[in-house]
Amino acid sequence: MMAKATTMTAKHVSTHLEDKRKNKHSLMQDGIEWKASFQGDLTTWKILLHVLVFGIGLAYAFKVVLDMYPEAIDNFGWPVFFARMGGMMAACWTGIMYWTMARGFLSELYAFTRGTSVLVAPLDGHRDLHVMSGMALCATAVEHTVAHMIGTVPGIMKAKDASELNAVIGCANKATTKGYIDGVNFGFLQWPACPFEEVPRTIEEVLFKTVPGLTGVLLLALLWAMYYTGNDHMRKKNFDLFWYIHNVGIILWPVLLFIHGTNGWIGVGFPLVAFTAFLPIALFAWDRIGRGLRYILFAGRAVKIVDARVRPGKGGSADGALTYLQISPPPCLWRFKPGMYAFICMPQYAPLQWHPFTICSGKKDPTVDFLIAGVGDWTRELARRCLEAKDKNSPLPMVAIDGPYMAPTQSALTKKVLVAVGAGVGITPFLSLMSTIISQLEDEGDLPGIAGGSRGHGKFARLLEVHFYWMTRNAEEFLFAQTQISRIMTHKSLLGKVFIHLHVTGKAPEKDASGFVFREALRRQSEIDRDVFKDALQDWGLEAMLQPSLPMCWVNGANENIMWTATLALTNSNLKAKLGVEAGESKTEEAVSRPSESLECNLSNQSQESSVSFGLASAHGDHYMVPIIFGRPDFATELRNIGKARPGYNIHVYICANDTVVQGLQDVATVCNLHAQADTQENSTEPQQYIVHYERFG
Repeated sequence: MMAKATTMTAKHVSTHLEDKRKNKHSLMQDGIEWKASFQGDLTTWKILLHVLVFGIGLAYAFKVVLDMYPEAIDNFGWPVFFARMGGMMAACWTGIMYWTMARGFLSELYAFTRGTSVLVAPLDGHRDLHVMSGMALCATAVEHTVAHMIGTVPGIMKAKDASELNAVIGCANKATTKGYIDGVNFGFLQWPACPFEEVPRTIEEVLFKTVPGLTGVLLLALLWAMYYTGNDHMRKKNFDLFWYIHNVGIILWPVLLFIHGTNGWIGVGFPLVAFTAFLPIALFAWDRIGRGLRYILFAGRAVKIVDARVRPGKGGSADGALTYLQISPPPCLWRFKPGMYAFICMPQYAPLQWHPFTICSGKKDPTVDFLIAGVGDWTRELARRCLEAKDKNSPLPMVAIDGPYMAPTQSALTKKVLVAVGAGVGITPFLSLMSTIISQLEDEGDLPGIAGGSRGHGKFARLLEVHFYWMTRNAEEFLFAQTQISRIMTHKSLLGKVFIHLHVTGKAPEKDASGFVFREALRRQSEIDRDVFKDALQDWGLEAMLQPSLPMCWVNGANENIMWTATLALTNSNLKAKLGVEAGESKTEEAVSRPSESLECNLSNQSQESSVSFGLASAHGDHYMVPIIFGRPDFATELRNIGKARPGYNIHVYICANDTVVQGLQDVATVCNLHAQADTQENSTEPQQYIVHYERFG
């Protein structure tokens, strides 16, 4: 009966998903709204920011043109109104753009949100807001320029004499113009001198022989260069060009914008950027100062690679390699919380390049750990140098780290029912969560064979259920989390609370006979195991069967094929020894290992009997059997059943994966919310939401 009910739920969810894909415009069915809750949804914030900036620009234009300079319309026409509005909007978007880059300040703000969805969204989505503000800045700068070109520039050239211009510009009438500050004189930046002595008569003179004109041209050129090199195609084609132009632009833009506004022709007597962007620019500068201090004080000294493990890519090369780094943290200027990310610099290769990576170590771990895929020039070079260090017994590369900075996963530990989904190296923030949960419970004396004690009642005791989904094309990647997996397997306080779903998504190579035979044998054995599992579930009940080897995907109604292996789980004695090494017996800089050299798939007997015991025994000897699932997760089935098992609790789905995975889970959450809402209306069950959070950092 249980299996049948689960299948029906999966069928209904899958049917609704298919209907939604076929008709995305039909958002109503049976009177129930298709609705998903996304913590990372910035639509409302984007609309509010656009409305706010537009309102400020409009109010400023009315004040300047209709109140302060009513004669300006007679001389320059109505385009001057839109030029002033565009100028203020560009200054506002500049402030927002630098605010999104002040990562240290945003990280401090995170503590005050207390996980509130509305407040967390702009912090989690600061990268998206940065891109949006850059695009909006381009649009308003173009509006400002076009309005001046069709109104102000012709008006200046047509003026009868200098006195006519001096009558309507602010710098020639400081006594009656607002915004001028006593003792502050920008006369050395005013070119030509104000009041005017001569009228510029040609467009070349207006654009290239005046400070507002020349800085305006330079600002547009800088904006175009940043936009062109920042688009996805050019960024992937030549990252170095993007990096250097972007960073030069970050410094030059506010400087040029400030000079652009010092002449005060039509506006207030002080550059607008000082009012709209001074604070965010100062906060951003403070972050860069902190980065410089960490680099100067700690790079190559306190901060260095303690250990590096590399899984080589194709043909043993660095292309596609996975590098696991353990770096000693800075002694100060470093405050870490689980789920945060940091920037890494390799000074001997690219001294000015800093690349963001999620930290996968826990709060109590002695090192700062990263799992890095070799997909670009910089990451491939890192893997190459680490492999070279092993082959030639030479020192590991020098590194510097900057951060740490907030990320969406930070709020995960405040949730009661959590589903964490990572694809490939996207598992890194969730490895950090796993380490932190274990460390906290160890402090409460819960780890058998290491600390000993009773069940914990501390910070993480409120976690009701946590599911970690790790999808990868190569099972060898799971070895990078061998310690965390083993600690969870041996931690009795986590039994029935923390579940690990390891999914191998890579397909067997075509025309590979051995691969075909293995997959076929696995499929047939899984059919036997599923039958035994269903019988055991009916006889024993779920609570009696809770153990590390329990296939939770089958509990939740999915039907993937599963293989059990003892390779990923250390014995209690080996685990204790390894933890001792990590805590106090650091390896030398020259220590680099290749996980693929030690991977062995320890299969249990494949016969007409079940390949693993579903009874009360949870280990073979001193080894725990870890289930590895072949195929992608059936989220449509599993998420809904996770929610049905916890009525009245919201299901928080955290994702660190590509856009395809994010979109797919958003669709699933949409349908799950539909069913949860229907259950509330029809069966009076407690309200429940499926809320999606996803990583966007950089």
